[in-house]
Amino acid sequence: MYVDKRLDGVQAVQTLSRLNRVFPGKTRTFVLDFVNEPDAVLEAFLPYYGAAQLTDVTDPNMLHALQAKLDAAQIYTDTEVKEISEAYAQPNATQKKLQGLIAPVVDRYRARWTVSEPDSPERGPCWRCSGGTWASSCVSTTS
Repeated sequence: MYVDKRLDGVQAVQTLSRLNRVFPGKTRTFVLDFVNEPDAVLEAFLPYYGAAQLTDVTDPNMLHALQAKLDAAQIYTDTEVKEISEAYAQPNATQKKLQGLIAPVVDRYRARWTVSEPDSPERGPCWRCSGGTWASSCVSTTS
């Protein structure tokens, strides 16, 4: 989940508690919060969960490391990033337009993810770590 606005009190609890919902294949949750301090989030939970605690605060450079892995995997091009960013910034951008622009990126990611499955007959030198990020540069061995 990406958080780009201040979450206080019950709003923080309700928003972040939704991450506990069960979904097939979901084993981990990750929150990237650009605004709130970890101690403020903990304080919001304490009135509702007396034993609330922060178990891990992520290194802020983790996002840069993930970007470097995705850049190396050539999941997207600079042109695609620019086009998607420009379209997203337009007040009249439609979901259809944004989805159309991001579709090739999603297709490449899914193809590499499938090839990285342990039982894939096309398995190349790509693999993924338990966190779902690329553990090495992914280069497909099939055309």
